[in-house]
Amino acid sequence: MWIFKIVLLFFLLPIKLSVSADNMSFYGTIMDTVPCEINNGETISVNFGNIGINKIDGIRYKEKVSFQLKCPGGFDVPFRLIYRGKVSDFDPAAVKTSTNGLGIKLFRTCSQSENCEVKIGESMDIDMNGSEMNSQQFHVVPVKKQNIDIKDGYFQSSASFHLDYY
Repeated sequence: MWIFKIVLLFFLLPIKLSVSADNMSFYGTIMDTVPCEINNGETISVNFGNIGINKIDGIRYKEKVSFQLKCPGGFDVPFRLIYRGKVSDFDPAAVKTSTNGLGIKLFRTCSQSENCEVKIGESMDIDMNGSEMNSQQFHVVPVKKQNIDIKDGYFQSSASFHLDYY
């Protein structure tokens, strides 16, 4: 009889039922690399034209370098633009050229009235602000080693920008 009363009492007690169901889902895309492009994948070419050997002073013959960074999808991750090239033997911020004693320096605007040289291997933080496009403005200028006679003729040089995210 006691067993019957205990069983009956058990059924008369208020019972709280718990119900659970999946009411959240998580999804995304894992990417090894962000599909960004510099200058639409095109080479950035700068033609200095004819340069007077005795007029190379690191100021004259300045040329503008501008390009777009494009990262489809508006990735909101921090980017770093890295400047790479072969260092000249006379200036650690100048890219080596095919002419002995001649280098090319890259500058960026660091304030309204001041330009800052970009050293080879230096990285610059880029904030895409969640947008797909970002304009970059630089300028380049030829520089020469002091106390050296530069031979006239054609010269060339190359450097690159590498876009990295972290």
